[in-house]
Amino acid sequence: MSVQGLDPDELAARRDEILNHFSRIDREFDRRRGENRLLVKGDDIEWESASRVHPTQQEGHLLARIISPELGFNIHTFRVFKRQIGGGGIDGAFHTHGDAVKYYLEGKGKEIIDDQEVEVSPGDLAFIPANIWHGTENTGDEPMVFIAFHQIPGTHLPVPASWQYHADDLTEHESIESLIAKMENEDPAAMDSATLYSWRQRLLHELGVLD
Repeated sequence: MSVQGLDPDELAARRDEILNHFSRIDREFDRRRGENRLLVKGDDIEWESASRVHPTQQEGHLLARIISPELGFNIHTFRVFKRQIGGGGIDGAFHTHGDAVKYYLEGKGKEIIDDQEVEVSPGDLAFIPANIWHGTENTGDEPMVFIAFHQIPGTHLPVPASWQYHADDLTEHESIESLIAKMENEDPAAMDSATLYSWRQRLLHELGVLD
């Protein structure tokens, strides 16, 4: 059922349900922070399909999560990752989050930040302000690679910033009702890091829809 079809009591109940499961995921994030990792060796950085983490159209996208709570770092305000977008004019999904900085390593493309488009190439850096819709487009034939530092989604200090995907970019995925029902039987402590992060992102998205 869409949010538009819920009355105020049902909206409140839905929000409570999502928050309950979100708190379970966040408790596991905090537990993993206790590993207190301090270093990632270059040889240990691994690429994975971006669709393992983000519920959007990610064809031709690879992601390497580097420093983030679900990986055992006691970090609260930002995360670090590398992203590769395949060649041939592939677009990135439009989304919002907190403040972000991108450093471009390979390829060429453009950042679409609100109503502005900026061309980027290796050595450039771009700043994406909090809560601004944005996306990345590879305008060349070769893969485009960048490293990003951005405010951890759902972090409400120092800048309140929810996590939202553009509805047009979302792939077909199970309903929030189905996800909540599945979570009843899942133990966050048993999840691999990609699943833990992905479920947190989905719950954050649904909370953003309610807000």
